[in-house]
Amino acid sequence: MLRDNIKTARIKKGWSQQDLANEYNLLVKKINKQNNLNLHTIGRTSITHWETGRYTPEVESIPVLCEILQISADSLLGIDEIMKIQQHSQYEKNILLDDGTKISIHTNKNWEELTKEEKKEIMDSIIEESVKIKKEESKKN
Repeated sequence: MLRDNIKTARIKKGWSQQDLANEYNLLVKKINKQNNLNLHTIGRTSITHWETGRYTPEVESIPVLCEILQISADSLLGIDEIMKIQQHSQYEKNILLDDGTKISIHTNKNWEELTKEEKKEIMDSIIEESVKIKKEESKKN
């Protein structure tokens, strides 16, 4: 995910790998001078390695990349994409059956967004499972 996000952001800016390395080095030199630090400069091959997944950037490189590429760390690291997926796959609908049984249904779509056919398919599955359970219980008794 990180490697794809670096490449996508670089291409979005219209930069070559060498352009990104140059911009990175300019900012690192500025940061080093202003803060009396010793962050390392990089070459084009570092960008190639990051984008192919051969290596990952050092932790110290993430804020530099974010600044240059003008994206958040969450976007660069793919955290925001993970959060979107989790948010869209966690819908829950609770149904109380006539016999008092409570059933929780988890779907990738909000219950109100489901088509009638999708709701019917879910309900038919619940009824089918309920019938199986009742048959098994009656065999035990």
